[in-house]
Amino acid sequence: MTIVELTLTTTILITLIWLMATLSMTSVKSEEYAKRISKDTEAVDEVLNSMKRSLESSVFILQLNAKGLDYASRLARLTTEKLIGVSFPVVDQNGIFEKEAVARSKSGNALVFAEHHRTDEFSCKSGKVYRIPVYRFHAYYIIEPKKGSQVEAAGAFNFSMWISEPLADGLRIDRIADAVDKVEVLQHLGNASPDINGNRHKKARLVWKVGGDPRQTGVFRYIDPLMAPSLFDFSGFSAIQIQPDPQSSRMDLLNFRGLGIASNNSAPRARIAAFSQIDPKGDGFPHGFEVQITGPASAREILLRMVIVDPVRGSETLYNRLHVVATTKQGLTS
Repeated sequence: MTIVELTLTTTILITLIWLMATLSMTSVKSEEYAKRISKDTEAVDEVLNSMKRSLESSVFILQLNAKGLDYASRLARLTTEKLIGVSFPVVDQNGIFEKEAVARSKSGNALVFAEHHRTDEFSCKSGKVYRIPVYRFHAYYIIEPKKGSQVEAAGAFNFSMWISEPLADGLRIDRIADAVDKVEVLQHLGNASPDINGNRHKKARLVWKVGGDPRQTGVFRYIDPLMAPSLFDFSGFSAIQIQPDPQSSRMDLLNFRGLGIASNNSAPRARIAAFSQIDPKGDGFPHGFEVQITGPASAREILLRMVIVDPVRGSETLYNRLHVVATTKQGLTS
């Protein structure tokens, strides 16, 4: 074999080895990429579908108006993380899901609603059985990321799920004609005594007239089991707030997975603001979470869209988008 032939053979062999190594690395990277996309999709799907299930049993949804903001001001914070650009949607009863013309005119990037949590059944000494619906408020919003995390380095955010203490249905309470029975029911709810089936539930300190204006008398009342019991009306007293349930709330829905809500400053391929207009003022709006509400109260539809970022050091930053639509037939709004 001549030197020329040997050189040519060696060059071909090296080229083949390089091609095989490149293909192998590409295959490994493709497999890793596919796994990350699958993991991210599963995470977003879990968060959005959990919200959807709760929305489908909702009885009241906040929108951007004075009444809605008054409700929002009564939700006591569980942690001190900064809220990012919180804005509630505006209900469009006759419209469709579409890109809004002006920022915050229709879309929101936070969601607060009350769900029907359970129905309490209690048998009084009189033999009468009373069934009292019990509700919980849910709040979902963007917050600052964990300090020092890859999510923070990527300019992304965290996402929170806040769930309240239980609230008993004020209208049902007021319909109890027998004064003695009413006292027993309030004591049962306020002290978390066993229900008709012998089960104990969390105390219901508050009585709420569903959908009422909290600035009006009797919408929020406090059960005081030590005073007969009596109901103390604190409608209009914003200093007395609805407390969170720490066991049900999750202040970190994404960062613990290494994921975050994409920001307005994300790469164009993130496709932020499919239904909203970007507003750079303040902390910005909407970032990677959008909410729209359409339809009449008997057939409300709520669109939830999320864009998440998966930042991995030494690897390509991934963006994943998913949306769901929830329907509720008891869509009272603020």
